[in-house]
Amino acid sequence: MFGRDAIPHYAIGEAGYLLSFGADFLETWLGALGNSVGFAQMHGFVNGRAGTAVHIEPRMSMTAGNADEWVRNAPGTEGVLALAILKVIVDDGGAAGGASELAMLRGAVGGVDLAAAATASGCPPRPSSGWPTRPRPRRARLPSAAVSA
Repeated sequence: MFGRDAIPHYAIGEAGYLLSFGADFLETWLGALGNSVGFAQMHGFVNGRAGTAVHIEPRMSMTAGNADEWVRNAPGTEGVLALAILKVIVDDGGAAGGASELAMLRGAVGGVDLAAAATASGCPPRPSSGWPTRPRPRRARLPSAAVSA
């Protein structure tokens, strides 16, 4: 990955918010034991808060069952959902970066239709979680991670 002959390490234990797209990291995905330890650390109550995990996957996996929220999507639509979520984050001012990075992100998501993404993925809007208008935690600036299989 990224020109290196190595298995990547994800600092799941340091994330305050984890968004996972089909990466069954607790059961079968790239070092499940280390990921399980990190997931337990992330969910530990530290400094008045515990981390939040959202898992997007068509099937009920071990990771889906342990997530704070499991979003069941139509198979193969993880990319559609990822772009829709990125669009919401960018449009809501939640993306960090310099002017050139933000312009690149705006260009990447400019044509994304949230209603079409919700229909294609089988994930209708959820007023309780804010999808598709607010798929991240209360505008909090938490150390976050997104993983994808």
